[in-house]
Amino acid sequence: AQTRLNRALHSPSVDSMGMRANCGAVLLFRLLRIGLAEPLPPAFAKQLRCPFARVWLEHGPERAAEMLGVAPHTPSGRQLGLDPLANGTGSGGGGELPRCLIGPGVFGAAHQMGYSLGYSNCPGTPAQKSPYAWPLRWTAIVEQKDVTFRSDVVTYETHAKVWYMLDKNWKRMDTFYQRGVERDMGQLPCESHGNSLVNGTTFACNRTNSANTTMLHRNNRIVFIEWATNGSIGSCWWLNAGVLGNVRPDWFMDDRGDSTGVQYLGDSHVYYLGEPRLVKQWRKKDFADQYHTMSMQRLPGADGIHWPLILNAPGEGYGDDFLVHWHSHRVLNESEASEFWLDEAYIRSGGSCPERAPSRDVAAPTDQSPQVPGNLVVEPIAWHESVYTASPVWTPPASPEANDGGSAAMAQDVDTGISATSCFDAATSTLRLSLAIQTASPTWAAIGFRRTEDCLMVPRGGGDGEIVYMAPDANDAYEVYYGPLSPDLQRMQGAAIRNFMRRMTPVRDAASFVSSSAGYSNGALVLSFFRTYTSMPAVFNLSYALGADRSIGYHKRSGCFAVTPVACPAVCLLAQGSGVARQQGGGAQHQGSGDHSQPTSGARLPGPPWVAVFALCFIFVQLAQPRC
Repeated sequence: AQTRLNRALHSPSVDSMGMRANCGAVLLFRLLRIGLAEPLPPAFAKQLRCPFARVWLEHGPERAAEMLGVAPHTPSGRQLGLDPLANGTGSGGGGELPRCLIGPGVFGAAHQMGYSLGYSNCPGTPAQKSPYAWPLRWTAIVEQKDVTFRSDVVTYETHAKVWYMLDKNWKRMDTFYQRGVERDMGQLPCESHGNSLVNGTTFACNRTNSANTTMLHRNNRIVFIEWATNGSIGSCWWLNAGVLGNVRPDWFMDDRGDSTGVQYLGDSHVYYLGEPRLVKQWRKKDFADQYHTMSMQRLPGADGIHWPLILNAPGEGYGDDFLVHWHSHRVLNESEASEFWLDEAYIRSGGSCPERAPSRDVAAPTDQSPQVPGNLVVEPIAWHESVYTASPVWTPPASPEANDGGSAAMAQDVDTGISATSCFDAATSTLRLSLAIQTASPTWAAIGFRRTEDCLMVPRGGGDGEIVYMAPDANDAYEVYYGPLSPDLQRMQGAAIRNFMRRMTPVRDAASFVSSSAGYSNGALVLSFFRTYTSMPAVFNLSYALGADRSIGYHKRSGCFAVTPVACPAVCLLAQGSGVARQQGGGAQHQGSGDHSQPTSGARLPGPPWVAVFALCFIFVQLAQPRC
């Protein structure tokens, strides 16, 4: 499951869901407290919160990219934010420059790959050539106001000027106004720059006296500049953001990436700068099960552009919700590219702008921190998935419901390339679950059982989680285990891994499991099991993780999903009760009832939902057989 490390940042240049600007405040929090030469400027408090921060901190961006199954990565000495990458592998050879790459896992839901050279009308994407995607090159004034849970009172306000050249994977943000109390976990120390603690807690900080700052994000490089009172650069440093690039212009319109979803809302009138304005709206769900609402200008002006106007963004458990609006938009031209290179001009004039590397000796904060309540939590009754982009090129795939007159209720798409099939046998109080994951090679995988709706690897209050874990041997034969998931495993250190495996029990020996099966074939990893319960839960809150290789380590994909109990099909119950269906060649032999039958020649195949039912039943019946 995506942990609270996946909550993302909150700043006046809100880019998108979960990644509220560029990297992770969790990472920032650790950098601030582990001996960097200078404190960070206050305006950067929400510039750095990123998924997989722990991996970056302990191993650096290049090794972290490899561990997370991300490619390409930049070789030593290569700085993509300073000079172009030679090719898509980062090897420095010839070849086509990489473009249109999106970040791995949850990053991809909103962000470009850090090593991508830009994003523009990318072929094969749902929003290709959509008039409602963000413009590629533009600048505007952006204003943000924060509100607390169940309150309409503004507690914090900030103004900035934001610049984008998304076709180059570049961004700039100049913050020139902050006022009020910023409430955010992992923010900068209040003691710097005349700020003060509120009620003695580091969670709330009075930011009224903060200095002007500039942030530059070019590909995988993020530069932080703080301005002196005389208008000169007072300090400058940069950070390697690894796989994390800028927002992609179509982030709010599609459901690509992990643990996300989108809901097209259509047109609506809103008040914008005090006047009615017609907008087209989308809601984008993140891994925290909270949502952003993006309002795009419906009726373009003389420039013919549908500008971003308003964004309502959640606090994602780390801070307050906030409302953003942009105004004074204009298009940028190529001659203004130098505006994104202030650091290089400063260095040429004799200034210094060093890199600050993360520590390898500390781990990021755990999931045990209390969650900040928010107002923008997904309500199942008010949410449905609908991808609409107004693209003149893209054709959405046919919906299964359109072909079968009603989908099988026990089949669901968990995420891109991941599907689950389930049912609940009330007679035996047994959950029957099968999870299929598309992956290029055999790797470890796991299904977690969550006690609450929180998408966490381990319980918020402490203690172990519980998972079903599968891993292949050298011959690609899988063994399936059940056992506890300790919070210590999040560090992925040798002792924690050994302890994890020591506590695992083969599923065949676990008391609550009837049977299991796992295997890899034709690019799909399938894990199936029966698990008994004392009574039927109202919902099964589950999570999944897919490893980067065969042995337990950092996952390259993970997320959460829920299964609502649905009665197992009668045909499946009959197969189990009256006999066992066993496939042999082109026919079927039914054992136990004394009845033998063969398929009728030329018979019409059952429709799509029944195909799924029969396939599922076959899996379940096979699982039900005794194993030697």
